[in-house]
Amino acid sequence: MESLTNKLTDIVSREVKQFELFLKLLIDQQNYLIANDLENLNRVVKEQEKAILVTRELERNRMRVIAELSEQIDDDPNNMTLSRVTKILAQPQALKLEKMQRALTGLHAKINKVKSKNEFLIKKSMEYIEGTVRLLASSSKETPTYGDGNSKEQKPPSIAVNRTA
Repeated sequence: MESLTNKLTDIVSREVKQFELFLKLLIDQQNYLIANDLENLNRVVKEQEKAILVTRELERNRMRVIAELSEQIDDDPNNMTLSRVTKILAQPQALKLEKMQRALTGLHAKINKVKSKNEFLIKKSMEYIEGTVRLLASSSKETPTYGDGNSKEQKPPSIAVNRTA
């Protein structure tokens, strides 16, 4: 059982590091969104995707170890959580795992907060782009004018673009 708890502690420790990395990447994403730095924004999004894949793999490993622990103590694996595991473990290991669990919980809350801000920034950027496209589209519509005999004629579309303004 000790080797399983060591594995679990190692996995949770690596999860904490991955959450810290992901939080840093989200903060970087926010800064690049604000600075309109598309090159670095694309780079950081790819790094986030890699971090998510690593985190998922760590979680799968953690669930396997917890399932093995539940077998050893003859408990239902669906009832096993980190909190429950810490109650079963010996004190030094339990305290270490509890501390990491609190760190994960705190990081998760921070990640959600930064993620929400980033989603807001992205939404506002998309609204701004949509408004700009709508404005450009409406300015290119042909407006009827009156020609000889008070009949409506269509102006020919303008092909000249003023790029000096």
